[in-house]
Amino acid sequence: MSGVLFSLTFTFILQINDFIALYEKNEVVTKLTDYLKEDPQNRAMHLEGMQGSLDALLIAALQQNCNQLQLVVVENKEEALAIYGDLTHLLPAHPVLLFPSLEQKEDKYKTIQNKRSAIIQAISENSAAPLVVTHIAAVLEKILDPSLVTTMCSNIHVGQTLSFQTLEKMLQRFTKVDFVYSPGQFAIRGGIIDIYSMNQSFPYRIELWGDQVSTIRIFDPKDQKSFKKTNVATILSNPETTTTKQLNYTSFGACLPAGSCIWLKNKKKILAAPKSSASSDTLDTVESFMASIIPFHQILFGASIVSENDLVLTYNAEKQPFFKQNFSLLADDLYKRNAQEYDIYITATAAGQFARLHTILEAQAHKTTFTPLLLSLREGYIDHTAKIVCYSDHQIFNRYYKYEPPKRHTTTETLLADACRKLEIGDYVVHSDYGIGRFSGLHSLQINNQKQEAIRLIYKNNDTVYVNVHELYKISKYTSKDGTTPGMHTLGSSAWGRKKNSVKKQIKDIAKELIALYAARKKTLGFAFGADTLLDAALAASFCYEETPDQAVAIAAVKEDMESSTPMDRLVCGDVGFGKTEIAIRAAFKAATSGKQVAVLVPTTILALQHYNSFINRLANLPIHVSYINRFKTKQEIEQTRSDTASGKVDILIGTHKLLTNGVKFKDLGLLIIDEEQKFGVSAKEKLKKMRLNVDTLTLTATPIPRTLHFSLMGARDLSILATPPTNRLPVQTKLHGFDEQLIKEAIEDEIARGGQVFFVHNRVSNINAMAQNLSALLPTARICVAHGQMAGSMLEEKILQFIVGRYDILVATSIIESGIDMPNVNTIIINDSHLLGLSDLHQMRGRVGRSNVQAFCYLLIPEDATLTPEAKLRLAALEECSALGDGFKLAMRDLDIRGAGDLLGSAQSGFISDIGFDTYCKILEEAVEEVKHNDFKALFGKEAKTLPSECSIETNCEALLPPEYVQSTTQRMTLYSRLHELKNMDQLTHFKEELIDRFGPLPTATDTLLETVQLRWEAERIGFQKISFKNQRLHCYLGADFQKRNGNMWDHIMHYMQAHPTCCQLKKLGDNLMLTITGKIDNVISARNLLAIIGMADQDGFR
Repeated sequence: MSGVLFSLTFTFILQINDFIALYEKNEVVTKLTDYLKEDPQNRAMHLEGMQGSLDALLIAALQQNCNQLQLVVVENKEEALAIYGDLTHLLPAHPVLLFPSLEQKEDKYKTIQNKRSAIIQAISENSAAPLVVTHIAAVLEKILDPSLVTTMCSNIHVGQTLSFQTLEKMLQRFTKVDFVYSPGQFAIRGGIIDIYSMNQSFPYRIELWGDQVSTIRIFDPKDQKSFKKTNVATILSNPETTTTKQLNYTSFGACLPAGSCIWLKNKKKILAAPKSSASSDTLDTVESFMASIIPFHQILFGASIVSENDLVLTYNAEKQPFFKQNFSLLADDLYKRNAQEYDIYITATAAGQFARLHTILEAQAHKTTFTPLLLSLREGYIDHTAKIVCYSDHQIFNRYYKYEPPKRHTTTETLLADACRKLEIGDYVVHSDYGIGRFSGLHSLQINNQKQEAIRLIYKNNDTVYVNVHELYKISKYTSKDGTTPGMHTLGSSAWGRKKNSVKKQIKDIAKELIALYAARKKTLGFAFGADTLLDAALAASFCYEETPDQAVAIAAVKEDMESSTPMDRLVCGDVGFGKTEIAIRAAFKAATSGKQVAVLVPTTILALQHYNSFINRLANLPIHVSYINRFKTKQEIEQTRSDTASGKVDILIGTHKLLTNGVKFKDLGLLIIDEEQKFGVSAKEKLKKMRLNVDTLTLTATPIPRTLHFSLMGARDLSILATPPTNRLPVQTKLHGFDEQLIKEAIEDEIARGGQVFFVHNRVSNINAMAQNLSALLPTARICVAHGQMAGSMLEEKILQFIVGRYDILVATSIIESGIDMPNVNTIIINDSHLLGLSDLHQMRGRVGRSNVQAFCYLLIPEDATLTPEAKLRLAALEECSALGDGFKLAMRDLDIRGAGDLLGSAQSGFISDIGFDTYCKILEEAVEEVKHNDFKALFGKEAKTLPSECSIETNCEALLPPEYVQSTTQRMTLYSRLHELKNMDQLTHFKEELIDRFGPLPTATDTLLETVQLRWEAERIGFQKISFKNQRLHCYLGADFQKRNGNMWDHIMHYMQAHPTCCQLKKLGDNLMLTITGKIDNVISARNLLAIIGMADQDGFR
């Protein structure tokens, strides 16, 4: 295939199958296919000269030509992951399995043993000729006897009769739970049984009709919704629950079916590696494994030993050249290959990468051609035999690479997402009408012989109030600063109403001040930057990483703000390492090339130096002068920098709060970039507030302070969220432990053994040296240095720099490492006394590791005898739980709950948060801000100044509930009632109904009625009623005193309807409010809803 000229508007991207097809008829693949058809006769086939990902291409091509098992065995786990990644991308529709080695640590062993058993079962079934990738350590570990695994498997078919006795026997090694989220669990809800088998990626949902299986569905444990039907469920129970006497182990080779093909890489190295000399009950020797695979076809590649009878095929290939991001070298190389009539393919995981390459190559002297290929490969290669060049974009741009593993759902995603908001009996709650009380559970009541469900709340003097499930929105869990215990209110007292009004008045005063600042900025005429130039395009094209979708949107939003005549004030909230710095660099470059200066404000001296290095590396060879000020510079150097800044020679100045002092003068400041604003003091923030009025401001943060976050979410500030993890990054594995010297020793030794370095955080300067000495005694060969903020600036810089260049293995430091130090070689962090640190601080520290493609670890240590406060327990559990990439923003939201957001509107407000609880505070805050926008700044906000939708409560004597026999878990019923209130339209209601039927079975009549009351409430809210009561075929609708003023149009509709139906309508006054009573044939909830729909559309004739 000839190369095609690539253009920005390319229409041709080669398909993966077409690329593999180039190799299926390849002479080498044809000979390999012939070899597999013959009796191996103890002869191996040697493939010499393989380079890059060419091995995966040949394995994939051979898989298309044969129907037997292919087993790929390599030296180590990392290599297995890499080739497994290639094969999953090359063969997306084919079963490619990764056979793991057992990890003896903690809870991993059981899970991996189950996975190994499941793969052995798949191999023995041999239904779809799976392709298995593994490494030598994994196959040397003996496996459970497949015959034992088979006896532990049971099949359930659609149409089968299934008694509960049979089911009980089948599930005796499973754990019963309310909802399954992990292998080895089951749940029974009436005629629905959920089972998470040990050998499946997703759980089964089996629905019975009587004792017959009517349907079998596969569902997602994350949202508990079914997504696929199947006719049979294969249930494998947990082999590890069997007693040791019952377990029999056998060698891996003994389980391979006849005719299998084994690809073995670097056999020579494997045989030469140090190994255990003797076999055991659970472990094979290398020699015995090699002997067990002699009867099978063997394809040896890499470093191997050729025996006399072996066959040899030589491949002429070489690795992808290393271009060191020198794109003229790349262009020259592609030009040369074009001239030699090689077919050139460049792989990338996103089409945007091809556009970036096009921009770069278009500017080179030689015009080149290549075929784009949307594919992820670990390494490119040049195949001289087939005259094919295949280059990977991550090597061209010198990026890290990792395979993308199949998505698995974690306990975090399934169970703990709502843990902090879950109500337990005894929890303090806030009712918007009655104040603070205690939650006393969900209770069934009989009202007029109709079953109802209500929440019981206990108030002062043990007074009780029952709250209808339709009014669940009025209840929120009490959350306050430092877990304060609140005082309960007295029912019937006016104290609660007075307190709410007082808080609202205070908030409105502060909201006016803050929105006035926002309004002043909107009215201020700032500098409107021009559109992007070729220089901006060149900078974007030279970015060596692939922009995430969120990053691209944020960059576009920042540039749009800068090109507006209104001063920018945008907050970019992104997890640590998600690309905020690149957004800042693009904005700074745009400002600098437009003749404006840029100030980059950072909280620490080390971060200033690191940002400086990031900026000069990205802006190298571009006409931009970048400088910095921090305490590592001499007085003379600082004076020179100040002078150059004042004269305009410095385009971008990076520094700490010293940039805000009177000694630093800018000739023409056009952009202010603030990193981690919450770290700055009050005086610095006040200066920043004034600067923001007429200078474009870009704020970067990984965990926003509550005030910034909440006002951003409410629209008083522009917000961009980076929630998409960058490619080639693994989440940091986070574990909470008591202080354990053996654990510390093992964690550090493991990291040093793989060539990495370790952060040990000890946040007390007084005894940090003693801690370093203890570590030195524990690890005598490790090189240890100490760093903390009280050191002289030059000494601190020297220690940090020496650690960066690898002179030390362990850096024992205070939280000075929290802010921005970027060291890709550090992939283990141990945080001592972690319970004493804040959630955002812990998250930032954890973000210092895992900055490369290597798996990183974070150990949160607490003293063995430590008595943790409930807040500290919740904080550490939240951090351990939120280990997935992109969880920083979730942590910020969790942090709001835990810390109570005392600084939401300044420290004076924390008392009010304690008085009324955080959720109620937020509701009042939202109301106050919208009222201020509507009443005081309507001209500024226009359509944004909306009237908040009125909440409407419903009373009915109809049986409308989730019966306990239908949804047995009280917690789950509470959650479903809450979700039901949050639904906004018929589509959402339909999906909710389908989910109930899927998870719990056909709807009872009471639940059908419950869903109908939601539609009734929607109609009532659309009209603007505060409350409706539907009892005994009468509909009472309650209107607020200002209804006519707020809802003039709907008032006219009501009047028109009353004129058209005078005999069944009555409007009467109740204090300051009004009550509309409608009688007639209103038999059920649907009739009531239809009636309100007619009223909402009524005109002069009573109908529209």
